[in-house]
Amino acid sequence: LIPRAIRTSLCQSSTVAHLRGYLPVEVGSVMWYAMNVPGYSGYFPVYAGASSIPEEFQNVNSAYGQNSAWWTTRMLQKVTDLDHDLLFSILKGFWEANRTGIRVSAAGMENRALELLNKGTEEKKEGMKLIDRFTFSQARNVLHNTHVFLRKFQDKTGNAPVF
Repeated sequence: LIPRAIRTSLCQSSTVAHLRGYLPVEVGSVMWYAMNVPGYSGYFPVYAGASSIPEEFQNVNSAYGQNSAWWTTRMLQKVTDLDHDLLFSILKGFWEANRTGIRVSAAGMENRALELLNKGTEEKKEGMKLIDRFTFSQARNVLHNTHVFLRKFQDKTGNAPVF
């Protein structure tokens, strides 16, 4: 294998496939997604069994605004770069700790989902709902934290809030 950098200035988003063939596809196939350059944007898991993500991640037009996860993460990157040495280290450290927390929570959710998926039809539906809610909530949390950091970093750098 040839190591490849996933954090470059030309990066617009990042995905990391986490495929575990020994598990049912709904739980064992996960795409870890970062809406922007890793380090500037937090990863969250998108399970193959999930059927929804927050609307802000579905806004694919080029209109600049708060209702677009991509524009929010892009603005955070631009503001962070104004004092990169300080702000990027804060942001990167936070996202790394956040991802660790998500992985811990995901392990518990996956165990419960597997129990439900291996039972009857009604329980399987509940397992799918659990996977869906987890994916949705983790995406929502990453976006919320992005907004928080954007506001704090705008205050730190003296940039007027854009949204």
